[in-house]
Amino acid sequence: MKEPIRIHAQAGREPRPLVLGLLDGIRLRIATPYAPTPSAIDSRFFLLDLSQYENVEMAAVKAFLDPRVKAVIIRIGGSASVRDTKFQLFWNLARELKMKRAMYTYNWPGWTVSAHVQNFMESVELWTPGDLGEGPIWVDVECHADKTRKQVSDHSIGYIKALEQETGKIIGWYSADWFLNGYMEQQSWMADKWAWWAQWLSNQPREHPGPVYHPSIIPDEKVVIHQTGSNCDARLFGGSSRVDTDRWQAPVEKFYELFGEDEEPPVPPQPGDLEERVNKNTSDIEALYERVNVIDEFLRSYNG
Repeated sequence: MKEPIRIHAQAGREPRPLVLGLLDGIRLRIATPYAPTPSAIDSRFFLLDLSQYENVEMAAVKAFLDPRVKAVIIRIGGSASVRDTKFQLFWNLARELKMKRAMYTYNWPGWTVSAHVQNFMESVELWTPGDLGEGPIWVDVECHADKTRKQVSDHSIGYIKALEQETGKIIGWYSADWFLNGYMEQQSWMADKWAWWAQWLSNQPREHPGPVYHPSIIPDEKVVIHQTGSNCDARLFGGSSRVDTDRWQAPVEKFYELFGEDEEPPVPPQPGDLEERVNKNTSDIEALYERVNVIDEFLRSYNG
């Protein structure tokens, strides 16, 4: 099986026949020439993951993310030879803007773990020596390379452990239900590693409202990031076309544990008068009810 040029942005949606996929794409493009904005009623922190396939301006990303979370996850490359052509640009700009950063790499079981690690460490030395970012490093697991389930799982944890040893960082993994269930052997390490899980709404342009579903071998508390879609309007971030959307699914405290505390803690807002506070509480409650209704609607459609 030939190694694909692009992976990662496909994980959240189960594979479909090519013709059906093309028809879905045409239908969505006609209905929404540009993709929708992030959900206004999803209270989870919003994140972006970026690679050479995304066209954004980091200053615009920071301006959008600042009220909620200051983090981006940037692809450094993957496998035994792939290096992302925009990694250094995005990485350095995010650092200059004092954004929290994490990097991700992808796993290809057709090549050895040692070749993966060599490519990763050479990329770090080339582009960002001594700077591995504030957050965990993530290994993208969604390629089987015609290997057995056991071989795919063994290779994945082999790469994760090798990166832990080489970098001294926390290493998490990214995947989706369809890949784990279809191409991997369930192994004990899956219960111990932090997970970034993909699940999108089938044939719909909006974000998946969460929480993300995942195999029972992965404890709920280990799934910290939910990739909610790949259809966000990149014009929000000074770019064009579409970008992936992600939400922090774990408690806020866990985010700061894994990404580090802010250098300058946010200043709590002044209380204001009683009428303002009552109106604000009312508005928050209405937004919460709306989100509950969205989730309830989704669960009915998912189960029915």
